[in-house]
Amino acid sequence: VFMPGDRIIQQGAEGNSMFILSVGSAEVVKESLEEFAGLLVRNLHFIGGLTYGSVFGELVMLGVQSKRTASIIASSTCCTWE
Repeated sequence: VFMPGDRIIQQGAEGNSMFILSVGSAEVVKESLEEFAGLLVRNLHFIGGLTYGSVFGELVMLGVQSKRTASIIASSTCCTWE
């Protein structure tokens, strides 16, 4: 179970499983770090949305990628099957 704002998947993390969203909605974002006025700022770039029945994280499970390529952030209360 994930609450709004929780990261279900962290971009760059290693993994070996995929997820199915059984309840709720989530956002797919790409993250980047930029320097602004001497500080590092994390930017989130919205890629798309996920709803009931969406499958995600399959690229590392299938061995296509070695690390997660995007972050998944819960936008409502979410339940997943891993």
